[in-house]
Amino acid sequence: MFRRDCLSLRNSDQNRYLELMNVLGSIYLLEKKYNQARQCFQTVLDYDHEFEYPRRQIDALTYLVILQAHDRKWSEDHKNIERAIEMGRTI
Repeated sequence: MFRRDCLSLRNSDQNRYLELMNVLGSIYLLEKKYNQARQCFQTVLDYDHEFEYPRRQIDALTYLVILQAHDRKWSEDHKNIERAIEMGRTI
C-alpha cells in the first residue's frame, strides 16, 4: 500500500509540475517573452513523452499554436493543431 501511495503522490506531483509549466509559459506569452514561453511549453511536451498527462500536452500544444501563429509559422500550426485534436479524441 505504501508503494502505491508513493506512486500516486509522484504522479500528482508530475501533473502539477506540468500544469505549472503551462501556467508559467502562458504568463511569458502575455508578457511577450516568446522564447521563454516556447521553452515552457516544449518542456511539457518533452517531459511527458509517454503521454501520461494528455490534458497538459493538449494545453501546451494549444499555446504553441498561438506562438506559431504570432511567428506566422503556419505549417507548424497546422501540424500542432492536428496533433492536439487527435490527443483530444483519445481522452
